[in-house]
Amino acid sequence: MTKELIIACAGAGKSAKIINDAIARYRDRKRSLILTYTDCNQRQIIQRLSSKLGAVPPEIKVKGWFTFLLEDMVRPYQSCVLEDRVSGLNFNETDPHKRNGYTIRGRAERASGGSINQQHFVTKETQKAHSAYLSKFACRIAEETKIIRKVGRKSYKVGCATERLEEIYDVIFIDEVQDLVGWDFELLRLFSACSELDVICVGDFRQTIYQTANAQKKPKSNAEKVSYFQDIGFSQSSLNKSRRSVASICTFSDRIHHGLGFRSTISGVDERNLPAAIAEHLGVFAVKRADFEAYYERYRPTILRQSHSTEQQICSGREAFNFGKSKGMTFCRTLIIPTGPQKAFLQGNSNAIAAGSTDKAVNAFYVASTRARYSTGFLLDEDVSIDGVTAWRP
Repeated sequence: MTKELIIACAGAGKSAKIINDAIARYRDRKRSLILTYTDCNQRQIIQRLSSKLGAVPPEIKVKGWFTFLLEDMVRPYQSCVLEDRVSGLNFNETDPHKRNGYTIRGRAERASGGSINQQHFVTKETQKAHSAYLSKFACRIAEETKIIRKVGRKSYKVGCATERLEEIYDVIFIDEVQDLVGWDFELLRLFSACSELDVICVGDFRQTIYQTANAQKKPKSNAEKVSYFQDIGFSQSSLNKSRRSVASICTFSDRIHHGLGFRSTISGVDERNLPAAIAEHLGVFAVKRADFEAYYERYRPTILRQSHSTEQQICSGREAFNFGKSKGMTFCRTLIIPTGPQKAFLQGNSNAIAAGSTDKAVNAFYVASTRARYSTGFLLDEDVSIDGVTAWRP
């Protein structure tokens, strides 16, 4: 059976590929489960399936990641760990068992006698599952239900829930797989041992902004996640043709993760047939503050910024999005208000945006830089020392 990781560049049509593959399998009487993390992406997939098929057929299920964990991995066999039914989800933005950096007493996974401590996985009063520990909960249930599969010399405690998935579905698609982290990957390891289930994961680790949990468990970084997929036997392929951006934007954005093993992006935009009004301004530009009004009036770019508090006098009354919020969006032209590290990158310091403890800053820069079809501008008074960026003059 197929176990595949597809790494797709920005604008490559990740979700479109999953939708088309699911429809092709539906026509071959195969059952598909499509998983994604964000509600926005889930709605878009359902809308596009409905548009192509009239309605989403029962042979294709679309679920959010946490809904899938609750409905398919936890609740059917929760009684082997919990006395009472999980009542719902307690969404955690941070680790629910930490306070001021210290573990809260009574929240450890195991009680002093070695039994599982229920409060590690669910709230005491309402019996809601902690989202930060939901994948770990599913893994522990798999261990307790004692279904073992062998792959080569390795044995996996896949559990009854994973075995049930094989009976319900022929293929699981996981969209935006870069959002998974930590214990989510332990579940992928269990799925890798399923001999009757295709598992196809699609994503772009350069666009990891959100993640399912504020996890300490690895894999966390882009490199660790790619390595993990290799370790559990997934084949790897790439979609490196951007249907969104002109070539100069693709070339610039490739510089942001240069040297990390990603294939060069090829533009699928035919610049020769663009209208003259668009073709006269293509590429990546540095725009000085003194020229901002003239640039904005001429090209009407969408402004991208780090947060709502960024340059409010410039953003107020104009279309503007935070870097993270712009993920998944496409605009004709953008103007980015760069952060300090992003300015340093544009001035030739290629390590400036990668200096943080996580990949979030460098990934946010990549997301912002790849939203535009025709032109990406940077509001910048300093001189630019990086190839591919042209100083704009009125």
